[in-house]
Amino acid sequence: MANGDTITLTIGEYKCSDGTCAGGGDMLATDDLHGTIRCLNDDASCILNGESSRRGISVSGTGSGKLTIRAIRFRKGKTEYSGGGVAIEDGAEVDFAFCVFDSCEALSGMYGGGGISVLSGSTVVNIYATTFTGNRARGGGQDVYNYGGSMAIHDTCPPPYSANTPRRGEEI
Repeated sequence: MANGDTITLTIGEYKCSDGTCAGGGDMLATDDLHGTIRCLNDDASCILNGESSRRGISVSGTGSGKLTIRAIRFRKGKTEYSGGGVAIEDGAEVDFAFCVFDSCEALSGMYGGGGISVLSGSTVVNIYATTFTGNRARGGGQDVYNYGGSMAIHDTCPPPYSANTPRRGEEI
């Protein structure tokens, strides 16, 4: 992936046991990359299954832009450190939209974030329309753990969408 690119995953389940993954304990790892990683559909039917042995994604910085992760399901991500689904650090700016974090686990007794962990003060994370279920962490934050970054969980739709409030139509 080059900076600014959009990677679109096809619908299905991705496992390290079925193909290649990043080295170490991560399925995917980025270093100073920005752009978009998204599912073909906005229904989280693209699944990164860590098989209870790997973290979904490790994000280390995003350079001069933002990384958007859209409609990805993180299932059974696991790490000995923090962020069983996703770990974010080093000044990264990351938006999550329409994602699902399901049964992810962080085993560190000091840090946490079964689903997402934000690990540095200059990191900015926005979470929109995202579901967390069955995640666990020893250090805290079963779903989300913030170790000094800026994080917001929004009750609005992510750009370019906007919430629509139903209005009563006019009588003709």
